[in-house]
Amino acid sequence: MGQVVLCMDTSLHRRVAVKFLKGVELDPSLQERFWVEARAIARLSHPNIVTIYRVGQHRGTPYFVSEYVDGQSLDRVPLPLPWQKVLPIALGITRGLDAAHRSGVLHRDIKPANIIISSRGDVKLLDFGLAKVIDNLAASGMSGVGFAALVDSSTRKLAPVGTVSETLPPAKDSSQRGAAGEIRSLSADGPPNTVLLTEAGMMMGTPLYMSPEAWRGEAATPRGDVYSLGVVLYELLCGHPPHQAPTCDALQELVLSSPAPSIASLLPALPTEFATIVDRCLQAAAKDRFVNGTEVLGALEALGAHAIQSAAESKRRSVLLVGAAVTVVGVAASTVYFVHERQTRQDRWPTGTVQISSGTFTLGSTSDEQESALGWCKQVAGNDCGQEEQSQFAREQSLHRVIMSPFRIDRTEVTNSTFVDWLNKQSDLSLTENRYLYQGTVLLADLYPTYQPSNGFVYNRRTGRYEVPKGSERYPVTRVTWEAAQRYCQSHGMRLPTEAEWEFAARGIEGRPFPWGFESPQCEHVNVARFQGQSCSAMKGNTVPVASATQDVTPDGVYDLAGNVAEWVMDAFLDTYPDCPEPCRDPQVVPDILPSQRRQRAVRGGSWNWSVWSTRSASRSRWWADEAVQNIGFRCVASVK
Repeated sequence: MGQVVLCMDTSLHRRVAVKFLKGVELDPSLQERFWVEARAIARLSHPNIVTIYRVGQHRGTPYFVSEYVDGQSLDRVPLPLPWQKVLPIALGITRGLDAAHRSGVLHRDIKPANIIISSRGDVKLLDFGLAKVIDNLAASGMSGVGFAALVDSSTRKLAPVGTVSETLPPAKDSSQRGAAGEIRSLSADGPPNTVLLTEAGMMMGTPLYMSPEAWRGEAATPRGDVYSLGVVLYELLCGHPPHQAPTCDALQELVLSSPAPSIASLLPALPTEFATIVDRCLQAAAKDRFVNGTEVLGALEALGAHAIQSAAESKRRSVLLVGAAVTVVGVAASTVYFVHERQTRQDRWPTGTVQISSGTFTLGSTSDEQESALGWCKQVAGNDCGQEEQSQFAREQSLHRVIMSPFRIDRTEVTNSTFVDWLNKQSDLSLTENRYLYQGTVLLADLYPTYQPSNGFVYNRRTGRYEVPKGSERYPVTRVTWEAAQRYCQSHGMRLPTEAEWEFAARGIEGRPFPWGFESPQCEHVNVARFQGQSCSAMKGNTVPVASATQDVTPDGVYDLAGNVAEWVMDAFLDTYPDCPEPCRDPQVVPDILPSQRRQRAVRGGSWNWSVWSTRSASRSRWWADEAVQNIGFRCVASVK
């Protein structure tokens, strides 16, 4: 019944899904149906249900704005799944269904396409497009639930609470096949291409997941949602739904005449309790199923608790058996080993590279995005936000679409420990004034920062080697020149990223305004603006170990693009992006200078001592390529053939 558009809320810097009522002509019954749906969803607030933000009307077309869930719907997940993975998904679905049923809302179209696993692993129940607010669930064992209003499809007016709605009788031969095999019903007195509110005898849903009573056109109840849930669980576990047929008519006959095959007969290894839950959801007679989502949730939670207890008991028995088989000396040795292993794990951090797939995105930012950034700047800095900041945002022009080839990028910024390992393998190094490190005539680094503590590396004159003070191994290397960064990357078979590659890794194909998504940065979770007088100055003002800022990570697993230290990239810096002929593919700004001339290189990302708006994926800056400063580091990339 709708068309959904992905949009960006430029005021709050977040993606939203905007659903418009779709129709040739807005019949009053369609509008009423939409407002019922909007009120139903707006009443729901639960982590496992998509959240609605706003309802409105644009040029006569009603719409609502809801959260956009970045993830993968279950209809795109390879099946079957092991029951250990299905159980947490089932719990997530059922928790959302429980909340809906407690609020008097029926989903009526539960299917894999309406269930999504977010990039964070959360299960979300989507699209209450067939939801119906009903005034009395006492017959289903859910008394005492009140509602604001009901839609009376015979008068197309809102009926007060407690009024039993009269419904129009079903029209003869009124059902027709809709898109994707869904069943629609035309009203007897309505014009073509219009759908009335739910009527008695009207079949709504997606055929593979419809309950027997839905096929018969009977009134919807929570038990119908329970049946659809059972079909979904059956499909996740077995790889196919319990009933399959080549046509809707054949499927209807099969569902109405044959009970769903017991899942235990197909999956002998499935725990008996889980099989019992699925089979009960799929009972042909509604009275034999769970009453509602609340009952199913209780059964699944009991199964989950039992599974955890069984796993813990199994682990405990394994430990006892191992302990009985070793001597006291062996036990002591094992204890030392496990303590060492625990400490080793604590010292580890994400390493290696992430492959970014090819794609097309918009390099730079729109005038609206720049205006939004300027407004954010003024909100944070007040009168201190002026011409300089405006010129910074202007660097993000001109806007153009870019086709990117696949590449691999370091998960984290290069650390002190890995840089020093490389440095000690180099020749022709010299140190002047006890601080300036050269390779031949090229400056690589400045060992002495202007802030404390250093969190950097030092030169040990006794051993003649470069070292990292204990505790600084995981900090990003800083005070290195562009040339040092490029030489390091090349020695590892890689190179510095281009501006386009860096921004594509941060933005993604969906155009994230921040590397992690669309939510504004939080001081405690992104290392930015911590210098004295800045918006996050209450936090520690220095670099932090890589991958320790919990918000600052992309969906692909690339850390610290928004903060910690800014990063050298390959391109020469220009005040604005140069023109790129269509199709613009893998652009790079190559410096056109003589060897004796100095040139600035582009720097991307935010830093611990830069303003909070530097966390934006489009933010760009510059620095002299032959200078080493305290808040610029780097990471490497490699092209993928």
